[in-house]
Amino acid sequence: MRIYMMITLWAVIICAGEVMGMSRSDGDKEKVKEPLKKQEPSPVAAEKAKEKVTEPEKPAPVEAKSAVIDTIKSKGGGDKVLVTVNGVAIMESDVEGRIRAHIKRIEGGGQKIPANRMDSVKGQLQGRVVQELIDKQLIDEKLKEENISIGDKEVDERMGALAKGSSMSMEQLEKQLTMSGMSMADFRERMRSGLGLETILETSVKLAPASEEEVKKTYDEKIQAGQIRVRHVLLITQDKAEVVKTEAKVKIEELLKQARAGADFAELAKANSDCPSKSRGGDLGFFGKGQMVPKFEEAAFALNEGEISDVVETKFGYHIIKRVTFADVKEEIKAQLDNEKRRNMTVEYLSKLRAEAKIVWPEKEKQEAGQEKTEAKKEVGPSEK
Repeated sequence: MRIYMMITLWAVIICAGEVMGMSRSDGDKEKVKEPLKKQEPSPVAAEKAKEKVTEPEKPAPVEAKSAVIDTIKSKGGGDKVLVTVNGVAIMESDVEGRIRAHIKRIEGGGQKIPANRMDSVKGQLQGRVVQELIDKQLIDEKLKEENISIGDKEVDERMGALAKGSSMSMEQLEKQLTMSGMSMADFRERMRSGLGLETILETSVKLAPASEEEVKKTYDEKIQAGQIRVRHVLLITQDKAEVVKTEAKVKIEELLKQARAGADFAELAKANSDCPSKSRGGDLGFFGKGQMVPKFEEAAFALNEGEISDVVETKFGYHIIKRVTFADVKEEIKAQLDNEKRRNMTVEYLSKLRAEAKIVWPEKEKQEAGQEKTEAKKEVGPSEK
């Protein structure tokens, strides 16, 4: 069972993405970044990525978003209705609470937002959160209309699969959620909505799986762009005593013999490698020239598909490298293409729900009414005495 994170929304649709991705094959299990765990970079990378705060990606525009933001920024008075969705109000307090939770999740992931960028980040989150709440309301209405009910058992099963896919116990999952500003109860309800959306999409929209031709084309495009994909086993010797280096050299040569004799390379990496990629069977993903340390890069790019290198020594230690073949990754690429189709299908479906809904922005209507009154006065002109 697999988990992928859909990028449509931050709340309900993120859960829908995780849920819908469960259908992915076990074959690509090691290739996907786990959504609730930090993944360490491989030590063979040429440079360490500079830390930066990633501002939230801008969502598809929501009508009168600027009016909503202006309303949020005006703090006078009590709670305000920002928008109504088929007569159901979304309040200012709903939006502000979710913005705080999003900020906590961003910073809980290790990305501290500088004070001079906080307003910018909040400004982007405001429109995004409003859209999230609008879509949640539309999905909930559709579930009622279609008489779709997701029971606790289904939620429990998917929650368990999510925890297992992230190599966590349920207690660890709850701890991670708490650290990111979300309660288990809230997450369960979002998962429930996500399962409901999956059911709606499965019954109303038919997904055509990626064909063999599409999969091969995607792979070929990577290769033509100068990228390759490898697995490796690394025994770290950096800053180690000479006796340790000697033992590591003997061990890596023995592992090389096993690999060339037909042993499963991924299993060798999982059992022996010191690189964080061991959890993925030593898989480093696709990369181009200039992304790995020179000696590693030179050895990797000299390999034909399916070939295994001699022992390669870098500043990190001893490596053996295997060039991945199309057959090794085609199921993963197919799953990625299918997931992309699911994301697009979800975006299109939500756009359709929005177009059919009655979405009213009180602040916008108020502003427009004021403008109409002003225009009317101008047309009448000054009264004659």
